[in-house]
Amino acid sequence: MDITSRHTLVSAFAETYAKADEPHPLRQFEQYDRVMAHRSHDPDTGGRVLSRRLDLPEGRINGWLRGSQPRGYSQAETIDELGWFDLSWTGDLFSALNELLAWIYSSGGIRSGWEPHFIFDTAEMRERIETLCDRAALNYQATRTGHDDKPSEIRVASPSAPAGRFFHALGAPKGRKADATFGLPNYLSLAPEEIRREFAARYIANRGSERPNYAADARSIREQRPQAYLEQLRGLFASLTDEEIRRGGEPEIHLSGGAVETICAPAKTVVIDTNSQS
Repeated sequence: MDITSRHTLVSAFAETYAKADEPHPLRQFEQYDRVMAHRSHDPDTGGRVLSRRLDLPEGRINGWLRGSQPRGYSQAETIDELGWFDLSWTGDLFSALNELLAWIYSSGGIRSGWEPHFIFDTAEMRERIETLCDRAALNYQATRTGHDDKPSEIRVASPSAPAGRFFHALGAPKGRKADATFGLPNYLSLAPEEIRREFAARYIANRGSERPNYAADARSIREQRPQAYLEQLRGLFASLTDEEIRRGGEPEIHLSGGAVETICAPAKTVVIDTNSQS
């Protein structure tokens, strides 16, 4: 996926509203825009005339003229207002979205109602999530997930579902990750090294556990994920360092201290001090 292509992003977002028995949502977005453009030039034109002129069902046009919109259209407008459809590889906005996406993959998720959430273990992690949400213009709230009264999760309050759909359009799984089949975001294959490094460093920071009897910086990532996914993840790490990265047991990836340092040190905003396992 080329995140610099507005059409690609809008289409992928619209796809989250797709139904098998209906035209692709993006096609309906485009039809709606055509109808509204014609109506704005000639406010007295009715649905029957527009139906003949645009070769669209009169009933659909009449509904739009009465104020309805295609499903997902207003949500796409919300994402557009945030600037998420106009990204660049080197922009601060995409840098924040990329790290938030890595957080969803490694220590968070998208709930069934399309609500993104991010798990944190320390005050530093919480501060980082809040900074990223601020950079992405997301409103959020801290909530608790355990039995004590301490917050341990940041939830996107608004725009919640549109943000969740956008992250899903970029590749993030929805629902329980243990029950889903998914891969890393395919934009990583096109992304500059800095973007891949920020994604990988955040993943290691959130999921990496210390390896007993190894160098202090060495980490293991253990996840119950399909082998193809774990191999994708190992490949991402390996593309960023010449140091040792190997598969351990079936659900494990082992990174030497040198590998962790060369991957994470250049990503100065990521500190390897956590062991979040969500």
